[in-house]
Amino acid sequence: MGPTVITPDVVSSVFASRECGLLLGDAREVLRTLPHDSVDCTVTSPPYYSGRRHVGDTIHEIGSEKTVEEYVEALASVGREVWRVTRPTGSYWLNLDDKCERKEWLGIPWRVAFAMREIGWKIRSEVIWHKPGHVRNAAKDRLTPAHELFFHFVKSKDAYYDMDAIREPSSPPIWRKNGLVKAPGGSVPTDVWTIQIEDSTSPKNPYAVFPEALVELPIRATCPRGGTVLDPFVGSGTTASADSAQLLDKPRSIMPSR
Repeated sequence: MGPTVITPDVVSSVFASRECGLLLGDAREVLRTLPHDSVDCTVTSPPYYSGRRHVGDTIHEIGSEKTVEEYVEALASVGREVWRVTRPTGSYWLNLDDKCERKEWLGIPWRVAFAMREIGWKIRSEVIWHKPGHVRNAAKDRLTPAHELFFHFVKSKDAYYDMDAIREPSSPPIWRKNGLVKAPGGSVPTDVWTIQIEDSTSPKNPYAVFPEALVELPIRATCPRGGTVLDPFVGSGTTASADSAQLLDKPRSIMPSR
């Protein structure tokens, strides 16, 4: 059974636009329907390990695996298809969280990262997403976790990267002695991003925990003008919303699938 194409009459204006297409189905199956070398940038956040319930005896959701090894392999199967559909200059941004079982962290993010390396992905950056509004931890013998990891993978050392699109202002303009204004290009962002988590109780967006601010910088930096952005785990549509609402100066197509 092939993927279901969601038509404009059942989706919001964001998804109904000509710049965005939404495919409904298992990400591992839907990705196989996309052509080779057709995506410039993938930004996604898969379900947490053991963080989602089963939706029936015959439906298997990624995140409901019995072992962490099975979970890593499930994400690797998606990563293989993302590799296939990504252009040689493309990027893959993957947000991952860890899990503590029996008072021991499982090391899920780096297990997945190493699995991606086996596929052929190169780790360009490991970003620490600091969440200042984190959920308090009641544990008495370990620190409260307040971060997740966000990996940037590339297919080649010559991957597209527009650093000027993400530079941070380093200082105000300075007048030189000859009267000319010195306009600094700005500083390169660090690999620690402090971004507030989304309010999951908001009636406008009751499911999102993947902030738009976390998506904006990767798209600005690694998707060229007119390029294509993919989100295999589209969820509530944060990646599509960020691309459409926040990045209108760099319009591009989006092909989220589920």
